Amino acid sequence: MSFALRIEYLTGRCTATSYNDRNTAEWPPHPARVFSALVDAWADGDPPDASERAALDWLAELPPPAIAASGRSERTVVPHFVPVNDVGVLKAFAEQRDKLDAARAELAAAETALEAAAAVGDARKRTAAERQAVKLMKAFDKKRAGLASLLAKDQGPDDAPNAAAIQRARSVLPEARTRQPRTFPSVTPHEPVVHLVWKPDPNGGHYRALDALARRVVRLGHSSSLVWCRVVEAAPAATLVPCDDGPVTLRVPAAGQVEKLVDAYRLHQQVEPRVLPCRFQRYGAPADTGVRPVHASVFTDEWIVLRQVGGPRFSSTLTVEVTQAVRAALMSHAEDPPPETLSGHREDGAPSEVPHVATLALPYVGSAHATGVILGMAVVVPRGITPEDRRALLRAIGTWEAATRIHLGDEEVEAPPVQVRLGARGVIELERVLWGTPPLANLRPATWCRAARTWLSATPVALDRNPGNLYARDAVEARAAHDNAAGIIAVACERIGLPRPERVEVLPSVAMPGVWKARAFPPFPADSRKPQRVKVHALLVFAEPVQGPVLVGAGRYYGLGLFRPVGGAGEATP
Repeated sequence: MSFALRIEYLTGRCTATSYNDRNTAEWPPHPARVFSALVDAWADGDPPDASERAALDWLAELPPPAIAASGRSERTVVPHFVPVNDVGVLKAFAEQRDKLDAARAELAAAETALEAAAAVGDARKRTAAERQAVKLMKAFDKKRAGLASLLAKDQGPDDAPNAAAIQRARSVLPEARTRQPRTFPSVTPHEPVVHLVWKPDPNGGHYRALDALARRVVRLGHSSSLVWCRVVEAAPAATLVPCDDGPVTLRVPAAGQVEKLVDAYRLHQQVEPRVLPCRFQRYGAPADTGVRPVHASVFTDEWIVLRQVGGPRFSSTLTVEVTQAVRAALMSHAEDPPPETLSGHREDGAPSEVPHVATLALPYVGSAHATGVILGMAVVVPRGITPEDRRALLRAIGTWEAATRIHLGDEEVEAPPVQVRLGARGVIELERVLWGTPPLANLRPATWCRAARTWLSATPVALDRNPGNLYARDAVEARAAHDNAAGIIAVACERIGLPRPERVEVLPSVAMPGVWKARAFPPFPADSRKPQRVKVHALLVFAEPVQGPVLVGAGRYYGLGLFRPVGGAGEATP
């Protein structure tokens, strides 16, 4: 079991200074930096949430996370001369405040001594302590009055300012401040998304609190490093993993990290330069630790899952019809014109030649009593989608849900049910699954995306070309058609970025409970004027584990060719 914190850099750039070199950018973001950002989000609560604090303490005690991050391009560091904060203007106030704090501490110590003398009944010591306390009280009141007078003088209006007062007031403005050289080292990651992956003991009780914290994190590093974070169930293959003798040293949190950060904040009050508490952990590439990387396709595990909550239930044989209806409803709420990665078409109307958003129907398969009924839908984001296109997708879903809120007259419901019309078949209602809500197994991305060597088709593959007569009476002709179909599927795997399977079997029937035979599915495409695709079920076996989702064939953007992993990453093949 694992979970990951997904971090997307919205500007495509990471500006964060290395803790030990102000001219070097930090990449990937150190787990301790990320943890500090989560703590900051918790501390901003009013009051801070106890369940979130418990989740942070639990996270700090976990072993260091693995990291999935791309390479990066570094920008040449150039000094920028910027106005410094108005420390000169506020220097007198800061000095007076420090004196007041010192007087307060002396007074507290005198009061403690007085209480101790009274407790033991020593009259002489008590009298001396009382005199000292009175003396310090007068000194404290004097310093407090001095600070109040200084504040009143600086903040109050000056009816007749002299030249010095005017100059002092002007010095607050940025153009009049002293300029000091500053550097802002940054990198441009090849892929502006990072995953921090933990493998804890099963404890789902903290995931929702962590996700609530992650969604409130808006930056990592400099204020220009805007991010969008959330907790996900699966992640791409790690590029850095903890090891004893790795070449990279990163800062990671440790047990009690929250309290250490709180103490550090009390000390520096966001004013003094500081190095936040942490511990250091060596990291190396998976190959350095004997862990083999996992191949992943052009599709990600970043799914928006919609479970069916109303309307008639349909079998997975209607996958294409239902996914097309969902896609049409989504497009009707998208901006005009929608981006190519959402519509699947270029500006001239021709089919897109780049990976785009896929829509899946998630069937009830794989268990002893599975029926093959569609339980819900998933909108699957392709790898490499730009932040602008991702926001366009989210805006489309948000607009769709907003229309339902208006109809219901309830602006507070977070995930209102949306309607999908399927003509004479009726209307179904779908509700977006919120993180922390435990859906059925077949609605979980991890069910379809976990790494494995062996995969079975849950919906048939629509072959990209005709393999020949799979049901020919002549055994040689039928065998040749099956071999052709296997080769077509192997190429289809390569087309989505996976390695070529070491074994492809075209199955004469189904091999998983709840799966319908290929011939039970309607023709694809539905338009009889277009070439009709041959549909087959298949078994895939890869030499190394691959990460899902595995979606292959001509109907992959409409839910055909959806495979489910069998066994674990190193399982024996059937």
